[in-house]
Amino acid sequence: SKLALSIRTSVNETTGDTPAYLNFGRDPKLPLDLLITNPGNNEPLLPTSISPEVDTYKQYLSKNLLTAHRIAQEHNEVRKMQQKNNAETWKT
Repeated sequence: SKLALSIRTSVNETTGDTPAYLNFGRDPKLPLDLLITNPGNNEPLLPTSISPEVDTYKQYLSKNLLTAHRIAQEHNEVRKMQQKNNAETWKT
């Protein structure tokens, strides 16, 4: 489980984001984060009842996740081209 947490919270070289962010739309708060920051300042507040804020938050999260996935996809394509060029260089 420690290995899984480490992988999920480490920035991936290809995508430029953590797997946790790409899956959940935010990075998890770790105990160290609570020691060095003031909790709650950097995260959007979730509404306590169903209201227009729920739709606003869902739109905000959806937009950010789509952007993160698009950027990760672009990084992945660039990395594929780099790896292909490296492989061709080593063949010759």
